[in-house]
Formats: sequence, C-alpha cells, structure tokens
Amino acid sequence: MTNLTNYIALEDCINRHIYKIYSRNLEYGVFRADTSGFIGIREKFSYEYLFEEYHHDRGSPFGTVYPLEDIGILPDNIEVREYTDHGCYQCGGSINWDRDLFEEQIRANISLNDKDYVWPWICENGCIRASKKISIYELLFDYLKEVKEIESFRPCEF
Repeated sequence: MTNLTNYIALEDCINRHIYKIYSRNLEYGVFRADTSGFIGIREKFSYEYLFEEYHHDRGSPFGTVYPLEDIGILPDNIEVREYTDHGCYQCGGSINWDRDLFEEQIRANISLNDKDYVWPWICENGCIRASKKISIYELLFDYLKEVKEIESFRPCEF
C-alpha cells in the first residue's frame, strides 16, 4: 500500500463521521472510534457487504486506511455496526456463547468430533447445535450506497 502523507490523523477523526478514504478495499467509511476503524462497503466476487478496516496510525499490518476527507456525519438513527443479530438460526430465540464451556473443552483437549463435546452456543429454547443467524446491517449499507452514489458526482477536494 502507498504510504500517503496528506491524510487525516487518527486523533483528528470523529466518531460517526463519514470519510472519503484510501484503503485496500473501501472508498468510503464511517469512523468507529472504539475500534479506530472505518466500516464501508466491500465488493468481493460480485458480492457487496459491510466490512471494517483500520486507521493507518494503528500500525502494520492492520492499519490500512488513510482518511482523506470528512464528508459528513451519519444520521442519529443509524448505528455504526456491520451486522444484525437475528438470534438462534433454528428458532430465532436468544442465543449465547458459553465461553467457559468452550475454554474448558480446549483445556481438556476435547475436539468437535469427540463424543464428549458439548456445543458452546446455548439457545434459550434448547435447540441442538444452535448457531447465530446474522445479516448485514441494511440501514448502514443502504446509506453508504447512497453516499457513494452522490459523492461519485462530486470532485474530490483533498
């Protein structure tokens, strides 16, 4: 990646602001202060989805974003996140990851194929081998698509 010198420093980025960026996979991104990341739309193999890359000032190898221009703030009704959690994939009920159970099985050298293995996702409705169902957060995705469309008609001023 090119090492740009004229970019907005991490300490000058504002939470929930949308930036024109130079990065590996994104053109625009919403800054998320708690991760020092930018969530934007990535396209891979003709599939578009929300993806987070991190500010260059975080350092190598993950700091791949150079913010170039602050183009506005995200509306208050849109959260800065990549996914919507739909609960248990089988029934839609609440589901939780039992980290202690997972770590206990690792320490005991119990693997997924062992007869003593217990699935660490626990569904409130008792689903066997429950897992989370997630989808892209459509409000942010649609808003960023609109930003990209509008911005494509405006010359960049950096």
